[in-house]
Amino acid sequence: MQLSLSPYNIGIGSRQNVITWPTGLGKTKHHKSAMFGLTVIALSIFVAVFCYVLVPDNSPDSNSMNLQVSLQSPGTSISFLRIPKQSDQEKSMLSKWWGGSPSTHKFIPLYEWKVLRDSLFYREYA
Repeated sequence: MQLSLSPYNIGIGSRQNVITWPTGLGKTKHHKSAMFGLTVIALSIFVAVFCYVLVPDNSPDSNSMNLQVSLQSPGTSISFLRIPKQSDQEKSMLSKWWGGSPSTHKFIPLYEWKVLRDSLFYREYA
């Protein structure tokens, strides 16, 4: 018995017992459970790599919550005042995919608000 260590095939014995990559993949295509497992693994890797592109909350650590409203019951409706932040820091596309991007606005939860002429009067939710 001979051990074959060439880069193109892996196996022990004669050439007839050696399974090369293309024939191994060809045999895998005919097994439905093996293809299902390969598809699940490929989809999991895709979701893991592009998670910040796919999720609705793409802030760092997916943690853009307001402490004032975090303990409210589900379905509570609260109005927010959205104020733009001054941002001089630009992140690369790869950095956004890997770690998310910080929010470009500051959100203030409002208990009540009203507009008189050209002014906004509000009371924060506390």
